[in-house]
Amino acid sequence: MATLADTQANYGLFADATPISIAGENKRRIGRTQQRVSYTGADILYRVELTATASGDVATLNTVTGAVTQDTGTPSVTRWTGETGDLAAKDFEGVDILTFSGGSIFGFLVEVGAANDKYIALASSQDWAPDIPEMQAGFTNATLAPPAGYAGTAPYLTFTWESHASAIGDTVTITFCAKSS
Repeated sequence: MATLADTQANYGLFADATPISIAGENKRRIGRTQQRVSYTGADILYRVELTATASGDVATLNTVTGAVTQDTGTPSVTRWTGETGDLAAKDFEGVDILTFSGGSIFGFLVEVGAANDKYIALASSQDWAPDIPEMQAGFTNATLAPPAGYAGTAPYLTFTWESHASAIGDTVTITFCAKSS
């Protein structure tokens, strides 16, 4: 199994605002500038792409194990280029993913395909992770913990593609990072 080094998340959302009133002329930075969170000891990192093969497909990612279930239809699963159809949890080398148990969750990233035609709904089994009823094309959501991680229960993430023929071929990619116990 590969080892991980320099595990980190970067985020920020900001702009420089220039007032147009006579009360002020100085620019002000609004928002959060680029931040880096480093995660020490991460030993679980995987990425999985789910693709609808039919209208209204539903798939669930069990982030505890990294396994995917096809709840409705047969959405395809890609773990890395050339490795498709594997519902079991494998990392980028084809090695079984460590099961998350009693460690620290560092975060997960959900990226909806920019070329998607329809929305994908996200439902989480944990209150601290988001439910998003209509993620549109190009939508990105990062759920990040502080440097020590989060010791709670890892979520099951259920993705439901819109019930429309144009949803066939739409994708969502999930990257999950944690430290096992």
